[in-house]
Amino acid sequence: MQTLINKHLDRRYEEKQQDLNQNLQQQSIGVQLGTDGWKRKHVNEGQKLLNSIANYPDGGTAFLAFADTQGAVMDHLEFLRIMKEQISSLAERLGSIEKVLGCITDREAAVQKAFRMLEVEYHWMVNLFCQV
Repeated sequence: MQTLINKHLDRRYEEKQQDLNQNLQQQSIGVQLGTDGWKRKHVNEGQKLLNSIANYPDGGTAFLAFADTQGAVMDHLEFLRIMKEQISSLAERLGSIEKVLGCITDREAAVQKAFRMLEVEYHWMVNLFCQV
């Protein structure tokens, strides 16, 4: 039974990944990378995760990936490293790094410093902080 369930879940995951890649390829303008922030939170039995989503110009969103932040030093350099990995991964799916239009996340000191560093390297990006 467990094998059957795993095969079904694996098939559904692959289908969703194909749908996501197709949808990303259709975004001629580009997308915004969003995260749920660099804050301490515990999910999945205490595992610390940083989730990433793609925000489409038409208002749609799609889950992209997560980064395991367990044991990570929660500073601007670690956040910068994770964001650069997410940007590179998204750019690969989009076919061009210039299609990653910017990032949005929470307003913490480490994030603000990392965003300034990102904007120097990726000068076309507009990075925003959540207001809530």
